Amino acid sequence: MTAWEIMVQLPLVLLTVVIHEMLHYLTAYFLGYNPKFEFENFLVPSVKFINKGRDVHNFIIALAAPTGLVLIGLLIPSNNAFLSLVRIVCFLNVLHIFPFCTDGQVILLSLLNIMRKGGKA
Repeated sequence: MTAWEIMVQLPLVLLTVVIHEMLHYLTAYFLGYNPKFEFENFLVPSVKFINKGRDVHNFIIALAAPTGLVLIGLLIPSNNAFLSLVRIVCFLNVLHIFPFCTDGQVILLSLLNIMRKGGKA
């Protein structure tokens, strides 16, 4: 892969970050929340919304972005060397389901709360 190809791919990799947050935004919106798209520290996009204490909704919103990007990664042909970096970044979103990431923390807490309540949302 040439330096030119890497430079062209960088905006696409950054676009995956925006798509990640957009998936959170759209999921929250369709679940009846009023999400806001903001930038933290002027660079990091994030989605904010008022937590209504609905653990199932929090679980779905947190899981939507990592799942969506992994699915997008599966749609990128493996023989396309130009998009290989984007594909890898999409697959790396699977790490967001683990509790060392914010999404993973929300997923874990939501699951614990659901289990504590006996499976009732």
